[in-house]
Amino acid sequence: MSNPYGGQQPGYGQQPGYGQQPGYGQQPNYGQQPGGYPPQGQPPYGAPQMYGQPGYGMPGYGPPGYGGAPGNLEQAGRELIGMRPWVMIAGICGIIGAGISLVQVLAAAALVGAEPGLFGNFIGIGVALALAGLLLKFGSAINGYRQAPSPQQMEAALEAQLAYWRLLGILIIIGLSLILIVVLIGLAAAATR
Repeated sequence: MSNPYGGQQPGYGQQPGYGQQPGYGQQPNYGQQPGGYPPQGQPPYGAPQMYGQPGYGMPGYGPPGYGGAPGNLEQAGRELIGMRPWVMIAGICGIIGAGISLVQVLAAAALVGAEPGLFGNFIGIGVALALAGLLLKFGSAINGYRQAPSPQQMEAALEAQLAYWRLLGILIIIGLSLILIVVLIGLAAAATR
């Protein structure tokens, strides 16, 4: 018995009809488009899945159940518009509260003079004004989407909302870090007594 790896056996690679099956390599309409691709909407090689869904390959197509369908975008836009009154109320109340705090701080400074915590009060008022301003900017971006609905306007509104939450998250991290530092300093001072 000859070594199967030592050479070519008689008839090796010459099976009857190999590569000559009917329709082999001849899918319907395949290769009749520029670049050799099948027509839009036709599944390649007859694949009966999302490639064969109506509108496949067309602008704005989304397979069944996919969240990018135009109807879902419109629903998200309606919900975004519904947020605007509450966003504006929160922003306006933030500005009013910061203004009242500023008057109180200035009045206290005029009566009793400068105190060690005066600078901290001004920082808190500035933070409140910054957050309120970002909320008003978010509300203005929502109004822009309401007047001219488009993916670009929605993106601008979401970016304004992201700026608000980013600043708020940074402030929370800073506040918790300061609290932790104060606690550690207090524990260290108590341990050294």
